[in-house]
Amino acid sequence: MKLKFFLSLLFGALWLVVSSFFAVRWASALSSFLPAVYLWWAIIGIALLPGFLMSSMFFSNLLHWRPKQFLPHEKNCDCFLLTVTV
Repeated sequence: MKLKFFLSLLFGALWLVVSSFFAVRWASALSSFLPAVYLWWAIIGIALLPGFLMSSMFFSNLLHWRPKQFLPHEKNCDCFLLTVTV
């Protein structure tokens, strides 16, 4: 379980590095219009930090995914619920 957690953090960090690579070029292009402190505050707050958190959660869910196993009597229940809701 700890291995899966650290792998999800590693993939999240990899995502952060790739995003930062693109953000540096974008920030250097925009630094002539805005102060660098405000620009990096916005990039980190809007793109990098949420991107790291979402990618870590995505990879954590991907690593913990297990196919759902139905019991023989549950298969009929799903069809019945689908019929009732439609």
